[in-house]
Amino acid sequence: MILIHGYADFRPEERDRVAAAAVDMQAASRAEDGCVHYGLSWDSGEPNRIHLLEIWRDADAYDGHKASEHGVAFTALANETVAAPPSFFHYDAEPTGL
Repeated sequence: MILIHGYADFRPEERDRVAAAAVDMQAASRAEDGCVHYGLSWDSGEPNRIHLLEIWRDADAYDGHKASEHGVAFTALANETVAAPPSFFHYDAEPTGL
């Protein structure tokens, strides 16, 4: 499994634009083959910070997501509207069957 976790801070004047795009991005990502979980959420203490948690079946599913039309478009929007470089971490993981 591939896990992506992190956050990005957006310029305050772009929050509504990013929020609308995030709704579409989350829905489209969850519909992709190989998506185990995809969640975007706003930070309760930092109003312009969005958190991301993605879990993908494997590297091929994640690579397909990054290359998807909605993935490319959201990445472009994020790059255009961030207030600072985002902080994301990529993990290769095996489920433990808890």
